[in-house]
Amino acid sequence: MDTDRAETILVVEDEGDLRALIRQKLEENTYKVIEAVDGDDGLKKAIAHQPALILLDNRMPGQSGYDMLRTLRARDNWGANVPVIFLSNIEPQSDQEIEDMTALKPADYFIKSNSNLDEVVRKVRHVLSSLK
Repeated sequence: MDTDRAETILVVEDEGDLRALIRQKLEENTYKVIEAVDGDDGLKKAIAHQPALILLDNRMPGQSGYDMLRTLRARDNWGANVPVIFLSNIEPQSDQEIEDMTALKPADYFIKSNSNLDEVVRKVRHVLSSLK
């Protein structure tokens, strides 16, 4: 894996203030950050940049994080294997939603209100170090 890509994280989050805070925290930890404002933008940027990891809001206007990841997983080897950490405002609401999410093989799932950014960065670091 190329060194620059190994440190690149795509943050797909429709809440601008939160996206900026995540970016700041990741950059403080020496990661390169690409931002996307929704699932459509996220899919385009994921395909174009092939980041080492994606932080993905699952509920956004337009294409959801689930839909975006479903498309990536079916696309090619990189998309099938790129680690994704879901960020959500709520827990999955139904058995079907849990099943759908689990089938997409996320590296983790954080509830935004129950987590802090230091926990997210620790998880990012752990996931990326396991790829080396």
